[in-house]
Amino acid sequence: MSQFLYSISDKPDIEWTPDLYRDSGINIIGFVPWGTHFCVFYKTKDDLADMLIRYFAAGLKNDEFCMCIASEPLKADDMIERMRAAIPGFDEYLKKGQIKVISYTEWYLVDGVFDDRRVLKGWVDKLNAILAMGYSGLRLSGNAFWLENPLWKSFMDYEREINETVGQYRIIALCTYPVDSCGASEIIDVANVHQFSMVRKEGEWKLIENVDLGETKKALKDALARAEMYLDLMCHDINNLNQVAMNSLEILLEAMKRDGMLRLEYKKIAEIALNSLKDSTQLIDNVQALQKVRECNVKAEPIDLNAILLRLKEEFLEPTRKNVSISFRPAPNSIVIANSLVKEMLSNLVGNAIKHSDPHRPLNVNVYVEHITENCSSFYKCVVEDDGPGIPDELKKRLFIRFQRGSMRPGGKGLGLYLVRTLAEGFGGRAWVEDRVPGDYTKGSRFAFTLPAMDIQLWKKMEKPGP
Repeated sequence: MSQFLYSISDKPDIEWTPDLYRDSGINIIGFVPWGTHFCVFYKTKDDLADMLIRYFAAGLKNDEFCMCIASEPLKADDMIERMRAAIPGFDEYLKKGQIKVISYTEWYLVDGVFDDRRVLKGWVDKLNAILAMGYSGLRLSGNAFWLENPLWKSFMDYEREINETVGQYRIIALCTYPVDSCGASEIIDVANVHQFSMVRKEGEWKLIENVDLGETKKALKDALARAEMYLDLMCHDINNLNQVAMNSLEILLEAMKRDGMLRLEYKKIAEIALNSLKDSTQLIDNVQALQKVRECNVKAEPIDLNAILLRLKEEFLEPTRKNVSISFRPAPNSIVIANSLVKEMLSNLVGNAIKHSDPHRPLNVNVYVEHITENCSSFYKCVVEDDGPGIPDELKKRLFIRFQRGSMRPGGKGLGLYLVRTLAEGFGGRAWVEDRVPGDYTKGSRFAFTLPAMDIQLWKKMEKPGP
């Protein structure tokens, strides 16, 4: 499962549904990512019912918990009856508690009072509860027909805060507003606190956005294109210069060693320069990988983790320090849905284990793969553990955030772990760090990430040449 585009070889009969992109149920929108917050301006009760039925039918089908906050002109009981008539198996969904349809007085106006803090906390609490129950996320809708002028400003502030924070959560939020009750200024207010808006025109749903927003998006897009061009040029040219410098230093070291001229202090100086160039090259590789991720230019496909481990073993055949021991446990028949960047993920973790350890003490690094099940789904867990200095608990939560660095040793480059987390989540997995010995961080760290497992028999079938 992935936010990336799936390309499983060239087999047209194999289709993979991204976990981070969800079917909205609305043709004009198609798939949307978790964290989407949009609004619909409806004119009639039938328009509202048509939109909500499509929206919630897709969520129920894809194992999401659905919550509908109803109001006039489509009250909760009426909404349930319409869904029952239109959505196959609706009563079963209702019986097992996968969908909840309640009145706005039970959610927005409890005891006649709108408290934006309470409502926002309610959504997050609901999300945490349903994730613990095994649902993939929360799909919600709220009808603002009840909203009156005295509450308008505070409700727009609430909508604005949702719009700014919803991207952190596995939530899709649809807000519905009666177009006949909104003047021009109200429509602008609503559009500005949602990612996009829709309205029904001539019997069809249309996307709308204001002119200023469209012009701003165009200007940002042009600026981004220029920045990416400069980034490509810099990465390419700096990498080439790094390669020339590294090759020259390696040749110089070999020549000095051969001629008996390699004094210890000179060797250390040359190795510092060589390692700095290698770090610079790794940083550029990370930037380029993240650029591909951001552009959704990374396609997922079946990847043999055992082959990745063998390539990694060759890369670290001669560690940069003599007192470093790295073991790679074979992982036969471990096929995941990812791509070749998995090697970069593991390479970053192994490199970090060495870089942030005490150079004067022996270091043991173990790299292995385990099959696990999470939320009824099959994954492979890739692990890099070491017996180095470890990471205090207060640093663990910050390590995977962009440009965050640990304080155990200087020299962190900030992007490596962010790349690992971004790729893992993009492929439908997750990344984390824990103590190698539970409860004692001083005994070393265990970094891990999960990737969706592929059925080995299906993979072998795909690998067989056609007739």
